[in-house]
Amino acid sequence: MKSFFTTILYVPMYNLLMFLVAVVPGHQVGLAIILVTIILRLILLAPSIKATKSSLEMQKLQPILNQVRAKHKNNQAEMSKEMMRIFKE
Repeated sequence: MKSFFTTILYVPMYNLLMFLVAVVPGHQVGLAIILVTIILRLILLAPSIKATKSSLEMQKLQPILNQVRAKHKNNQAEMSKEMMRIFKE
């Protein structure tokens, strides 16, 4: 497991950092770390935006889902069917 994290995470990030240290004028490590942080945040921005949108949609559906739960509290199958219909809309 340790080699997995080393191979997948540590080595590429270290190589990127060393590349940026070599490219940045004055070989400033602090500036290279800031650039690595910005690059990683940009890479992770798309999944973050998608998760936020999904969360907002679920918040909008929550009152409707609560009504369905109250209406079909004794019939689990009907409640599941109704919720699937709502999610597909």
